[in-house]
Amino acid sequence: MLNNINKLFFPKIVFKKSSEIIQSQNDSKIVNLYNIEWTKKETKVNNGEQELSYEYETLLRKYCYAIPDSYLREIRRASWMAVYEFNINRQMDTSLKDTYLIPTMSYIKEAFKLISKCLFDEDTNYYYVGEDKIIFEYLLLHKFWKNQISNPLLLEFSGVDEMMVLSMSTSISETEKTHLNNLLNYINDYD
Repeated sequence: MLNNINKLFFPKIVFKKSSEIIQSQNDSKIVNLYNIEWTKKETKVNNGEQELSYEYETLLRKYCYAIPDSYLREIRRASWMAVYEFNINRQMDTSLKDTYLIPTMSYIKEAFKLISKCLFDEDTNYYYVGEDKIIFEYLLLHKFWKNQISNPLLLEFSGVDEMMVLSMSTSISETEKTHLNNLLNYINDYD
C-alpha cells in the first residue's frame, strides 16, 4: 500500500495592503499586495531555521506579490489539489511512489509560477521586472520542496532540468543566465 505519512506544508499567502499603481498617464488601478509566509513549514520540517542561504532568503523577503483575485483562487485551488493528491491512499506497489507524486509536483509548480508572475517591488510601486525575476519560480519551488521530499526528488521537483535548458536559451539575457546558473550551482552544491 502506498501511503504518504508526511504532510505537505504550503506557505500562507498573507494580505499586506492595497496599493494604487499608475498604468499610464490617465489610468491607475488598485492591487492587493501579499506576503508569502513560510513560518509554519519551517517550524514543522526544519526546526524553525531558514532553509535557504541568507542571500536567497533575503531576496524572497525583499518583494511582495500583487496577486489578482483570479490568480489567488487558482493558487489556492492548485495548492489544495497538491495536498489532496499527495495524501491519497493508493493500493499499489510502493515502487511507483515517484510516479504518483507527478500530479502533486505539477500543481505546486503551477501555484508558484502564478505567484512568481505577480512579483511586486514596493520601492517602484510596480511589478518587479529585474533580470533576477527569472529565478523566483524555481527559488520558491526549491524552498517549498526542501525537507519535504527526499534529495533525489528535490532536484527534479525544484525544476533543475528546466533551469538548465533555460540557461542555455538564446531568448534570455546573459545576466538572466548568470542568475539561473548561480541558483543551479547553489542547489547542486548544498542539497
